[in-house]
Amino acid sequence: MPLQTGTLSSHSKLFDFLSRMTDIGILGLTLWLAHMVDNRNWGDASTMLFLFSLLYFQLTASAAGLYESQRSVSTRQYLGSTLAALLTAFMLIAMTAALSNRLHNLADRQTLLEWLLISAVALCLWRLLTRQLLSMARSIGFNTRTVGIAGSGETSLKLAQKFEQNPWMGLQLGGIYDNRTGMDYAPDATLKGLVGDFSQLIADARSGKINHVYIALPMNEEARVRELVEALSDSATSVFIIPDMFTFELMNSRQTSIDGIPAISIYDSPFTFSDAVLKRGFDIFGSLGILFVIAIPMLVIAAAIKLTSAGPVIFRQNRYGLDGKPIEVWKFRTMNTMDSKAN
Repeated sequence: MPLQTGTLSSHSKLFDFLSRMTDIGILGLTLWLAHMVDNRNWGDASTMLFLFSLLYFQLTASAAGLYESQRSVSTRQYLGSTLAALLTAFMLIAMTAALSNRLHNLADRQTLLEWLLISAVALCLWRLLTRQLLSMARSIGFNTRTVGIAGSGETSLKLAQKFEQNPWMGLQLGGIYDNRTGMDYAPDATLKGLVGDFSQLIADARSGKINHVYIALPMNEEARVRELVEALSDSATSVFIIPDMFTFELMNSRQTSIDGIPAISIYDSPFTFSDAVLKRGFDIFGSLGILFVIAIPMLVIAAAIKLTSAGPVIFRQNRYGLDGKPIEVWKFRTMNTMDSKAN
């Protein structure tokens, strides 16, 4: 018998509509509160400002995917996307107000800042509340999805552990499927969840026993991946491909694209432009503050080195920095030089 896909899934368009209407209500309410704080009356210009905010936030929120399923998205990432969409929308509002004489006086810097802060808090609290309610509902079996994993390697094992460790997602493991069951291929822990081969997976997907299929096969199984994708195309199951990237060190990796073609960087510069600017500012102002504190101890150390051994106080060494550029590192000399040994 096919499993239930959940109330929210069958009414996804209604849920999307209610989410958008709630955000619209929050923006209107927070703008009214900002007016109350500044002792302003609501007028035609306020209505225009509100309408512009709806337009811009709906565009930025849709671009950020806020009205798509957030089931497998972490709370931190979800709130970060919300704040990024809101900040972008307010930047567009500020630009529009600067070009409009009618909105210029109303949308001053103080009003926009108050509105931004109030709406940011309200939107984040609303999303935390809805996520908590959904998590409670999923913990008792409401609005859950049954998932099947194709492949029984390390990637599938880690994926199964994620489902188990994050029950708030509402993704329940229905089983792991693989044609190969040899112990030289699949870990023993993964084999405990092995319920059948790929033909069984296809049958379960077509019968509705599985709502989501995650294909987690090795990179050299491209042909088999294609076969599975093609076989599952005529089912109502959502199909995802999990890249087998655990053989690489992905600590500093990031996702990018080349004219629409997705790519994952394995070795790349860890800094974007904004990160580089922030780091450079911290390096300059942070080092100045620290230098102010340790200047006298550094002078004492330098004097001690000069008085106790011959040679320079500072040791200089060439090293390679970002993008392979050579840099010169300075530090206090802690070893004897040839001159000091001769003495």
